Amino acid sequence: MRSRKKTATTNGDKGLKPYVYLLFVLVTLATVIVCTAIGSVNIPLPDTVESIWNAFASWLSGAAATNSNSVAYIVPSVRLPRVLCAGLVGGALAASGCALQGLLKNPLADGSTLGMSAGASLGAVIAIFFGITIPFIPLAGTTVMGALFAAISLLVILLLAYRLDYSLPRTRSSWSA
Repeated sequence: MRSRKKTATTNGDKGLKPYVYLLFVLVTLATVIVCTAIGSVNIPLPDTVESIWNAFASWLSGAAATNSNSVAYIVPSVRLPRVLCAGLVGGALAASGCALQGLLKNPLADGSTLGMSAGASLGAVIAIFFGITIPFIPLAGTTVMGALFAAISLLVILLLAYRLDYSLPRTRSSWSA
């Protein structure tokens, strides 16, 4: 009987080390700070960090922030929300792609290959053409119709795949002429 070398999967050492997670957090914070500093008005990194820190401190204390200069206004009210929104949207897209690949058990599955993007586009075009809106929520009609048509197109694709899969012959001899 041969002995096997212990690898990361056999010795129970799964996942990343804690210092790698810390490195990811630090890189993410550095990226947020740099992306907040870059814009039509360049803000030095120390001023950006100070403005973010002051905004966070005033938010924790519940006190109103004093906007004494343009940097103290631009960073917490314009740039930081945009950077955080972009990060959250990216995370949501990654999670939805992961969920789609897990649901279909196919690592190559994405919205474009399954027709979901085309279905969402069709729903958005229909909403824009017919002026479908939801009162008091701007652009919600387009968004809701896009999501609805994307779900319908995925449902149609899955139903067709299910019907075709169980109607195809299972043996090789039936494929030969």
